[in-house]
Amino acid sequence: MAQAASVVPSIGPVLHPSRTRLRCYGSALAAVAAATLVRWLLQPWLGTDAPFSIHYGAIIFAAWYGGLGPGIVSTLLSAAAVHLLLDGQLGGPADGAGDALWTLLFLATGVITSYVSEALHVARCRIDSAAAELRAGLAEVEHARRDAEEASRVKDEFLATLSHELRTPLTAILGWAHLLQTGRAQDRLDTGLETIARNARQQAQLIDDVLDLSRIVTGKLRFETRPVQPIEPVVAAIQTLLPTIQAKGIALRQELDPEAGPVAGDRDRLQQVVWNLLANAVKFTPAGGTVEVRLAERGESVEIAVADSGEGIPAEDLPHVFERFWQRDSSSRRRHGGL
Repeated sequence: MAQAASVVPSIGPVLHPSRTRLRCYGSALAAVAAATLVRWLLQPWLGTDAPFSIHYGAIIFAAWYGGLGPGIVSTLLSAAAVHLLLDGQLGGPADGAGDALWTLLFLATGVITSYVSEALHVARCRIDSAAAELRAGLAEVEHARRDAEEASRVKDEFLATLSHELRTPLTAILGWAHLLQTGRAQDRLDTGLETIARNARQQAQLIDDVLDLSRIVTGKLRFETRPVQPIEPVVAAIQTLLPTIQAKGIALRQELDPEAGPVAGDRDRLQQVVWNLLANAVKFTPAGGTVEVRLAERGESVEIAVADSGEGIPAEDLPHVFERFWQRDSSSRRRHGGL
């Protein structure tokens, strides 16, 4: 635990590191010189009255600006300057006892003034620092509040998207099941069963995605790490999506190095990653476009890359691609489905 800072001001310009010792003591000398000049100009009117009054301003300035040290230096210089200016005419007995008393009182008052001035400056700076920290803290709280509101909004949009995505295949399943039950689609039995099976698989995939997301959020996603030949999950992902690629008329280019690897990883999760990348590439690439899958060694690493000639992601959206629940288009009227 950090120790509490002392409330006793220390000698020297500790509050303003940018103010060098030379600048602090130079300002003290300049303040005394200015006060002495003013006192000399007012000498015809003031005489020996209030000999040190103007120099108190120099002491206060020096201590406020530079600290206790420059304040004491300005006190000593002021006493010497007044003695030279008035040439021992401060008043009092001729033996000089009066001069000594005036000087001692001024020195004592100057030291106290220096200490109080620096203490006030320390207190003000600490108050300003505390106020700045408070403002920064309030700004962080406001930023966190906006982030929480934005996260809540994006999550709500995700849940709405999820409901829509789950309802779409379910509607097709229920519709064909009803037609088959009522006997109105017996001549299209194969088509109906294939449609039901396809939409059931799509819904199962959506549910798996949601479960994976839940496991990631709760930190329960498991990985079974073992040596994996990366070409195996890559080829498996390609084979799974090959019918969709062919049906859409997309040209698939493969540059797969069978000697790349092995790598330490979870084969199923690696296949899932490649499948997601490839599925997105196919989804957002128009008919007649091109999708390319590459697998190659890069030094001591293995690189898997999926590229496509689709619409891509706008530069302003790139910082969001790894945010939970975020989608570029989460409206119910979007052209592409999926989570």
